[in-house]
Amino acid sequence: MHELSDADHRALAGVLHEVKGMVVLSGYPNELYEALYPDWQRLDHQARDDAAKPRIESLWLNHTAQQRSQTRIASHHPGPLPHDVGG
Repeated sequence: MHELSDADHRALAGVLHEVKGMVVLSGYPNELYEALYPDWQRLDHQARDDAAKPRIESLWLNHTAQQRSQTRIASHHPGPLPHDVGG
C-alpha cells in the first residue's frame, strides 16, 4: 500500500480541481478530504476491511462527474434520482 502525506494529498487536490473532465476519487471519509473537496459530492458505501470489520468507503465526484452521473441515471430510470448518503 502506498500512503500519501497530507502535502501529497493537497498537491493531488490542486491537480484534480483543475481537471476539466470527470474525476472520481475513492477513499475513506476523513477531515482532510472534507477540507480539500467541500464542493464535491461524496457517496458512501458500507464495506468491510481486510479483518472483516465494517467500514465506510467513499467516492468523491467533481461537478462534471456529478452531472454525467445524474444524466445517465435519469436516462435509465424515469423515477426520482438517487442522492448521496454522505455529508
